[in-house]
Amino acid sequence: MVNAAKKPPERCQTVEIPVSRSRAVERGLVRLGPGVFAVLIAVYIVMDLNFTPTGVSNRLTEYCLATAMVPVFLAGLALAVSGSRWILLGVWPGQLLIVATADAITLHLGPMGRFIYDTDALKVTYPFEETGDPGGDEVPVYESLLHPAEQMATLLPRIVHTGTSERIEREIMRFTRLPESSLIETLRPFIDNVRRASDGRSQST
Repeated sequence: MVNAAKKPPERCQTVEIPVSRSRAVERGLVRLGPGVFAVLIAVYIVMDLNFTPTGVSNRLTEYCLATAMVPVFLAGLALAVSGSRWILLGVWPGQLLIVATADAITLHLGPMGRFIYDTDALKVTYPFEETGDPGGDEVPVYESLLHPAEQMATLLPRIVHTGTSERIEREIMRFTRLPESSLIETLRPFIDNVRRASDGRSQST
């Protein structure tokens, strides 16, 4: 009897998730407004100070106030830069996409960079598979109490790459406006593919 040739494993179809430009602009404005305000306040206060000592004052109060404005200025500057990057992302002329294939998941984020994560180095897990303490960052209490089948149906799993500590699923949710339920449905072929490949590697070792 001739054995039938085994069919190669099916490769998941390419999944594309658009990056939300409107959400990027909203995030940018939320940061840019307070950032610019803090910078202007710090500069205005310091410019209004008189550091010339007099016979009755060594201007210690002015120096202390100027020193206190330094972290305000730096925090405001950081917020303004972050806000500008988000707004630039929102108006970026190029294509902004999150693309998941059988080989990799790629985040095309315009001015924020392009990040490629090979599926061979991805780990996709649900709360019932985590070994941390419930209530910690890795295993939230409520989700860990759900039945495994319900977790897989209603939760976006934890997706990490061996080369980084970034939670990729959080990055996806940060850059898109789709609700978690839609992301679960959209990414289901990719998630199932990664988990099958991971199980296959575990069984072969």
